[in-house]
This record gives sequence, C-alpha cells and structure tokens, in this order.
Amino acid sequence: MNIQKLSIKLFLFVLILVLVSACSSKSTTNTDEKSKENFPEKSIELVIPYPAGGATDLIFRMVAKEAEEHLGQSIVPTNMEGGSATVGSRHVKDAKPDGYTILGSHQGIGTVNVAGIVDYSFEEFEPIALLTRTPHFFAIRGDMGLKSLDDVKGFVEENPGQLNLSFIPGITDHFFTAQLINSMGLSMDDINQVSFDGTAGQVNALVAGDIDGAMMDVPSARAYLEEAKEMYPVAVTHSERMKYWDQVPTTVEQGFEMVNSVDRGLFAPKGTPEEIIIALEEAFQKVLEDPEIQEIIADEYGSIVDFIPHQEYKTLLDEEQQLLEELAKDMDF
Repeated sequence: MNIQKLSIKLFLFVLILVLVSACSSKSTTNTDEKSKENFPEKSIELVIPYPAGGATDLIFRMVAKEAEEHLGQSIVPTNMEGGSATVGSRHVKDAKPDGYTILGSHQGIGTVNVAGIVDYSFEEFEPIALLTRTPHFFAIRGDMGLKSLDDVKGFVEENPGQLNLSFIPGITDHFFTAQLINSMGLSMDDINQVSFDGTAGQVNALVAGDIDGAMMDVPSARAYLEEAKEMYPVAVTHSERMKYWDQVPTTVEQGFEMVNSVDRGLFAPKGTPEEIIIALEEAFQKVLEDPEIQEIIADEYGSIVDFIPHQEYKTLLDEEQQLLEELAKDMDF
C-alpha cells in the first residue's frame, strides 16, 4: 500500500513537471514570437570593425542614422577596430542572434579567412543586405609615363620584378591587385610587392615616389587624383565610367575582364530569425531609395548604391568566397 501511494505521488510529481515545462516552453515561444513581431524594441548596436573617419565608417554611420526613422529605434555605431577587422566581426559572430547587434563590413570578412587570419567567413553570419559598392582605381606614379593597362603590362614583361606595387596584406586591395595582375596574364611573382599597414601609408608613398603603383579607392586619394601629377589614374575597376570621374577609362574598355569593388553590407549573427532580417533589410532599403542619399554616396564617397536583399546577397557572398580562394593561390600572406 505504501509502495502504491509512493508510485502515485511520483507519477503526480512527474506530471506536474511535464505540465510546468510545457507551459514554460509555450510561454517562451510566445515571448520569442512577440519579440520578433515587435522588433525592434530597443536600440541596435552597429559594429564597424574599422577606424572612425574612413569611407566604411562614414557610409555606415550616415545610412544608419537615416534608417532610425524607419525602424523607430536608434542605431548606435561602434568602432571595434583591430586584428585585421576581426575584433569587430568576432564580436558580432558571437553575439545573441536577436537583431540587436549587427555588423557593417565588406569582403574583408572573406579575405582574412582565405589569408589564414581567422577560421570563419561569411557562412558564420546571416546576410542582411548589400548597400553600396566602391570601385577602385589602379594608379601609377605620375612620372613613369604609363598611361594604360597595356603600358603597365608591357613594362612588367620587359622589366620582370621591377614594378613596385603596394598592398595591405590580406585585405581587399591585396586581392584586387592580384585579380588585376592575373587578368593581364601575369603573375604576382612578376611584380615587386611592397606591404603597408594602411591606405594612408600607400598614398603617401606613391606621392613621394617610393612605390610605383597601388590599387586604391577614390575617397582615400581624390585630392591627388584631381591634380593628376603625383599619381596617374590608369583605370577604374568598374564596367562603366564613373559619373564623378568620367575621364578615366575602365578596366573592361581597356580589354581586361576585371571588375571589382568594396561591397559594403550588413550582417547579423548566425541564427537570427528571418523576420528580423527582413525588418532590417526593409529599413535600409527605404533609406537607399532616396535620390539625395544616392547623390551623397556618389559625390562624397565615390560609391554606388546597389541594394541587394538578403537571399540574393548570400548567393553573391558564396561566389565572392570562391573568387577569393582562387586568387589566393597566386598570393603570399
């Protein structure tokens, strides 16, 4: 009889635990669903893994400020530089996937992976949207007399290992340089590679004549380019001439199938619900549909608005990863 009573009590105890667990689970599910429906309910942290004041920082800060109006909450930009931009990307990668910590970055997520700096890449994030593209230009020291990509190619073929081209190891300009050299039918071994810690050092070195050429973005060197004395812009890495710089021919029109740009987009931690991704995507899309914003991005930052939603952006990133891995075969890190 005592055993029967004990068994009944044990059964009732287990039953209560099951019911409490079920209710708790249902309550948590309801809360989670409500949070997704009401997103955002507080401010959002936008991690920018680069120093303040650069093109990446300024573009993200501007569009984030405009997106606040559409989200109804503030977006707080936070610069987390260091570790080849991996300090900031890792912070977001490891954050709670609730949409309140997002990353503003570009192909740098993939380049540092291929360069062996970190063991993760785009697949560790949920893409939100591509926002802008910044084509690069290939510049040569002004007194070298090389006015076209054919001139550059001819110089390298006649003087192997003598053209001093700069790059920042493991980041976009390094890969863009390799892509351009490969498109000429040359190898990175055919040039003398000179590494720098940052873009400012490259610009100063080219102006001073310490190097012969570099792959750069327009915002970093516009003042020198407009003078066209210290450095000569040989080509823009785009399919069409740029509105603000239409005197410079593209790589394509010079017969070299090399098109590339720094593609700035937004990322969330892996596992962030799609409803939240879409809410963020739609807010930034509305910002970039504004002609005034498009004009500012073009005129002040030498960039092009090219909004691509999250699903298409993921496909684009998969293709980018494959390209980076292929280029890395001809590169030293």
